Amino acid sequence: MGAWMPLAKCVLDTICREMDSPVTAQQRRLPGLVTNFADVPSRTKEALLKCDPSPDAPCVVYVCKLIDTQYLVGRTIGSVEEAENAFIGFARVYSGCLRTGQPIYLLSDGEQVQTEVRKVFLFRGAGLEEADEIYAGSLCGIGGLTSYICKHATISTEADIPPFKPLVLPSTSIVRLSVFPKNPKDADNLEKGLRLLYKVDPQVDVSVLPTGEHVIGTAGEVHAERCVKDLVETFAQVEIETSEPIVSFRETIVGPLSNKMRTHTVNLMDGAVVFSVCARPFPEDVLEIIKDDTRNVANDASLLAQLEGLLKENKRYSEAMESGIISCGPRRQGFVGAVLLADFRGAENPEAHASTLSEWKEAVVAGFQAAAESGPMAQEPLYGMAFIITELLIDSQAGLSGGMILPCVRDACRAAMELHPRRLVEPVYECTVYSAGNTQGRIYASLSRRRADIIEEVPNEGSDLFYIRCWLPAVEAFGLQDELRIQTQGASSTAQLQMSHWEIIEEDPYFVPTTKEEIEEHGKEVATKNIGEQLLERIQRRKGLFREKGGGECGETKVFPQRSVTDFVDTVTKKKKTLNFVAPKHTYFYYFHLNV
Repeated sequence: MGAWMPLAKCVLDTICREMDSPVTAQQRRLPGLVTNFADVPSRTKEALLKCDPSPDAPCVVYVCKLIDTQYLVGRTIGSVEEAENAFIGFARVYSGCLRTGQPIYLLSDGEQVQTEVRKVFLFRGAGLEEADEIYAGSLCGIGGLTSYICKHATISTEADIPPFKPLVLPSTSIVRLSVFPKNPKDADNLEKGLRLLYKVDPQVDVSVLPTGEHVIGTAGEVHAERCVKDLVETFAQVEIETSEPIVSFRETIVGPLSNKMRTHTVNLMDGAVVFSVCARPFPEDVLEIIKDDTRNVANDASLLAQLEGLLKENKRYSEAMESGIISCGPRRQGFVGAVLLADFRGAENPEAHASTLSEWKEAVVAGFQAAAESGPMAQEPLYGMAFIITELLIDSQAGLSGGMILPCVRDACRAAMELHPRRLVEPVYECTVYSAGNTQGRIYASLSRRRADIIEEVPNEGSDLFYIRCWLPAVEAFGLQDELRIQTQGASSTAQLQMSHWEIIEEDPYFVPTTKEEIEEHGKEVATKNIGEQLLERIQRRKGLFREKGGGECGETKVFPQRSVTDFVDTVTKKKKTLNFVAPKHTYFYYFHLNV
């Protein structure tokens, strides 16, 4: 078969037959690739749409990632990059001609610098060939720009071109690791290595905790192992130690979709600030968009427009959507997990509330973002819910600042969420396992122990091989490959894992038997904790958070007593008389009520 139809020729012929030419592809795709394509200068826009290769046309290049040249040693024709900058930018020329020594403007990570092209390369299979110039429509390598490029970059001979949009990747930071050097003297080298890793890998995230720990966020267990290996062998070249892998979760609320609004009100400084907010879960059609859309980033205009349109069509959200989405977050996490809306129809003088929101919008949005980034269950980001402001009054004569409003809004959003049944949301992989037919039962047993949901099983005709495709929770994926090899005695091939979606865990982590039926089934105390409670307890123990016992104040069967401001003041007065209790100057009053 290899002599009759070589694989390389077959693949190349298929690409030429099925793929669009650069000219046709750019005319169709450029409006979606370039940020604010309508603002591109007319001369540059015309060159981009025509894929103009003439030397006089503006040169526009997009660098999508950096490649380590160590994997090309012995296969490179011509010189390679020096050791300190041993990375080649993998790029495509969209218009003009890219030449060695050409002055360019490079835009990366929001910063624009002026420099020149040191070297350009043509890709020849697995190797590189140094060239003097590269024309439009070609893929190439660019050397000497490692210090300027962070993950991706836009290069142009014109200074006023908008940047290209970054690569669309599935959700990142599913698995996180804390890394630190074995020898404290190597801390500086580790930091330099982490900077290089962040530049080179478009799907890795590097952060520093308040404790000084360096944490890398990866797409999965295999990706995490690869990042650690690259740090040790290439980027940092020091011995490092890692913590146990940590899986990211999210928090949400569930409940019947009714018109009843459970509102939480905060009254600060005897009425100087009155803030009421209610929390609602997203409808199913909106959840499907967030669940399946890998482009779920907070600045994606098309996704936000689609989300806003579906909420306007929903009866429970249509009136609250008259003023549109005020904010979406968590902004730092890069996805749309919660939105902030306003509905003052039930309040007295709605115009006054709307005017106050416009005046203090920055502080209110900052408080909402703080709540969206850290939920009340385990300080994880929120997912699939909306906060609706129903009342907002701030006394302008009280001398309040935005720093006082922010924690008020944050705590009110968290308390409003606690009025509903809460759930954890976990990441789910799409897992594919190839194996022989006689190992089918053992593979099913291993997957079922890890809460896998089988999608399909497809046999390979003409052989005893088959593959199983399933949805596997990310927290259950650790050690799967080793277990499959042991159970199948090496007959199972590698399990392929790819981020699929986020799934709400149906089990209530605060479940406590209350009804007669529940007590008869589980007893007064549940002997075995459900998976939601186990995962929540594990997260809280790792973070050192307080663990609510007996369901806390947020279990589904908990009855919330209404507490007025007068009752609160009476309680404080009694304590003051009996225990010589001195009330603080600024006292926060919290009370709950239901608007039906």
